[in-house]
Order: sequence, then C-alpha cells, then structure tokens
Amino acid sequence: MLINSQFTDWLSANWITILIIVGSVVVGVWLIALIFAVSFYNVFKKALKRESDALNMLLKERHQTLHRYIELAKKHNIEISQDEINGVNRLERVNDFQALDKESRDERIFSFIKASHSITSRCHRNEDFIKDEEYELIKNMYLDLEDAYRQKCAKYNSDVLGYNYWIRVPGTRLIFKIAKIRKKDLIV
Repeated sequence: MLINSQFTDWLSANWITILIIVGSVVVGVWLIALIFAVSFYNVFKKALKRESDALNMLLKERHQTLHRYIELAKKHNIEISQDEINGVNRLERVNDFQALDKESRDERIFSFIKASHSITSRCHRNEDFIKDEEYELIKNMYLDLEDAYRQKCAKYNSDVLGYNYWIRVPGTRLIFKIAKIRKKDLIV
C-alpha cells in the first residue's frame, strides 16, 4: 500500500508533466508521419508529372505515325472510312490527357485504339502495302511506340497507386483532404 500511495502522490504532483510528455510524443509521431506522407506525396507527384508528359508525347507520336499509315494506305487505294479517321483524330488537339476527366480520356484513347487496329490490320492484309519500302519503317515505328506506351502506362499506374496510398495515410488524410488533394485515376 505504501508504494501505491507514493505513486499516487507522485502522479498527482506530476500529472501535468506526464500529459505534456505523452502529448509531445503523440504530436512528434504525428509530425513524423506527416513529413513522410508529404515527402512521398511530392515524390509521386513529380513522377506522375514526368510519366504524364511522356505519355502525352507517345500518344502524339502514335497519332502522327498512324497518319503516315493512312497516307501510305491511300497511296495503295486501301479504303479508310471517315469513322476510322475520326477515331484516330480523337487524339488531336489534346496537350494533356491526364487533365481530361477519366471518361473523356478513356473514350478518346479507346476510339483511337479501335480505329488504329482496324486500319493497321486492313493494311497488313494488303499485298501491295506490305511490299512498299516505307511499310517496314512505319510498322516498326508504330509497334515501338505502342510498346513504349504500354510500358509508360504501367509505370504511370504504378505511381498512381503510390500517390493514392500516401494521400490516404491514416492520421494525415485530413490534411490532404483540406488541401483538396484528390486521388488520381488509372489510365488505359
């Protein structure tokens, strides 16, 4: 009982000090978590900007290369419908696809992909087209651009997952919400 009463006396005399120490530890841990969350948020934000710029460039290059396909197809009298040309041109005049809302961005990219596959498959079935000396150059360039785009999409989506994680870290989520930082969408 003596030990318990001494502890109670000590506790009552030092309760403010104990609260200050406990509060300082809690605030310190929270500040460290906030610093980590903000640091990783910034890392992923910069990576997303870099990957987004690369994706925009690759989409423009794919668009230009597909127009070379179309020009070569016309030279060989391969019929390309206006719907296919409109599908290809859905990528025109967009400087930043990630700035578009998800539905519009996905619709434009899907429209382009559908039209490009239709055009390229029709061209690849034409004997005269395949024999043209420009064909191999355009085909290889287009396939390289498609491959690079898929790799950049995978990298971008990976960074989006990291970005979205760090803005939702428990204890710091409210700060990101107050700063109106929203999660990013994956791209196709």
